[in-house]
Amino acid sequence: MPAASAAVCIVACIACATVVHESRGDEVTYRLPDSDVVVSIPGTIRLRRGMIAVTNGRHGGAYFSRDEVDYVRTRSDRDKIPKLIRDAAAEKDAEALLAAGGLALKAGRPDWFRQALAALNQFAPQHTEVARLTQFVAAYDAAPVWDPAELEKATFGANPPNASLDGRRVRLYVVDASPDDASKKLAEDRIALMERVSETYFFVLALDGVELSLPDRPLVGVWCAKVVDYDKLRASHGPKFAEATGFYAADPGVSVFFDQSTGPRFASIFSLAATLQRDWKQAKAQNHPNIDEIARRAAATQLVARVAKERADVETVAHESVHQLLALSGLLPADSHPPRSLHEGIATYFEGYDGADWAGPGALLKERHARLIELMAQPDCYSLADVLDDGMLVAGAKPGTLDAYAYAWGATYFLAQTRPAEFFRYCRSVGKESQRGAIPPGRLRQMLADATGADLASLDAEWRSRMRDLAPPLPASADSP
Repeated sequence: MPAASAAVCIVACIACATVVHESRGDEVTYRLPDSDVVVSIPGTIRLRRGMIAVTNGRHGGAYFSRDEVDYVRTRSDRDKIPKLIRDAAAEKDAEALLAAGGLALKAGRPDWFRQALAALNQFAPQHTEVARLTQFVAAYDAAPVWDPAELEKATFGANPPNASLDGRRVRLYVVDASPDDASKKLAEDRIALMERVSETYFFVLALDGVELSLPDRPLVGVWCAKVVDYDKLRASHGPKFAEATGFYAADPGVSVFFDQSTGPRFASIFSLAATLQRDWKQAKAQNHPNIDEIARRAAATQLVARVAKERADVETVAHESVHQLLALSGLLPADSHPPRSLHEGIATYFEGYDGADWAGPGALLKERHARLIELMAQPDCYSLADVLDDGMLVAGAKPGTLDAYAYAWGATYFLAQTRPAEFFRYCRSVGKESQRGAIPPGRLRQMLADATGADLASLDAEWRSRMRDLAPPLPASADSP
C-alpha cells in the first residue's frame, strides 16, 4: 500500500459509554494548528459548556473548541446487527438470519456471523445454504500446519523474529529487539486482526457462492516493532516497495507491516503530542492560570496521535493481508496477471477503520469517496470498465496514485455492494484466464459484461449515480443541537 498524502485524514468511530438510547455515528472534522493534518472523528459527540466532547472507548476522550471544528450528527446502524441476529433466531426466520449474518461480515464481525450460523443449525440444519456454509466453516477451521523451514524464506533471511503467533489460519512472525508488555499486546492485536480479516474474506465470499480454494498454508505476516527492521526487510526485496507503508511479497508469499508510530509518517504528530504533554506537566507544577486549556490541547493531540497511528496500522494490515488472501484462495492466483487496479481495488475495499477497530469490507472510505466524486465531475473521468481493464496503477499511468486508488476502490465498492456474486465470479474468471498472461482490455470488458449481464454504458451510469448518492451529510453549524 503506498504512503498516504501529506494531508492525513483520521477517521475514528467513537463509542461513548454514557449513550444508552441510541448508537451514534457523529463526526467532527478538525485541522491540527500549524499543520496539514486533517482529523475526522465520527462517533458520539456531546456538546458541553461551549465545547464538543468526543469519547473513544479504545483511545480515550478529548474536548474540542466549537470554533476549531465542523461536525455532523448521524446515527450508526452497526450495533443493531446483534439484535437483528437475536430477533431472527427467536422467530426462526432462516432467510432473515442469513441476511443478518451477511451484514455482520460486511461489518468485519465474523464472530457475529458464527453466532448466526450456530442459531441456524438449531432449527434449520437441513437448509441448503446453512448446510453448505456450516461445512465450509468447519473446513476453514481445520487449519493447515506451517512448515518451520519456511521461516527464513518468509523473513528473507534478515532479522530473525523474536516470537511466532498462531491463529486458526494465520501465522505472524514478530521482529522486536526489545519486547515489552505494550509491544507484545500490539503484536497480539495484529494477529487477531489478521484472523478477523481472513475469516471475513473467506466467509463473505462463501456466502456469495464464490468458488474458493482453502489453502494448504496459513496467511503469513511479519510484524516489525520498529521501522528500521521493516526497512531492512523491505530493502531486501527490492526498490519497488520503496514508498510502501506495508507490502505483500508474492514470493515467498508474506505480508510485512510495522508499528507506524516509529516511522516518519507520524513523527510530527507524536512530537507535538509529547511537547504538549510536557507543557501540561510544567503548567501543573507551576499552577498556571491557563492550565485547563493547556490540558485540553494536550489531551486532544494525544487522541489524534493514537487514532492516526492505529488507523494506519489497521488499514495496512488489512490491505496487505487481502493481497495475500486473493492468492491463497485462488481468486487471483499468485501466477495470474489481472489488472493491478482489480487487485488494489479489492485490497482497498477491505481496509476500512472506524476509529476503534477494523470496520470490515462494507465501510464507506470517506476520503477515497470524496476524491472519486471530484474525479467524476471532470470531463476525462474514467468509466467503470476503464478502471477495471487498463491497469491504471502501472508506472506512467495518467492518474496519480491516490486518484487511481480512489477509482479502484470505487469500482470495487460499487460492484461488491450491488452485485457481489457476479463481481467475485468475474474476479475468479480473470484470475484463471490471466494465468496464461495479461488479458487484453477488450476481452476484460466482455468478461465484465458477461458476468454482470449488463450493458457497460448502463452499468457505468449506475456506478456514477450510486457513488454520488453516497455523499456525506453537510457539517452542522456551531449552534446545532
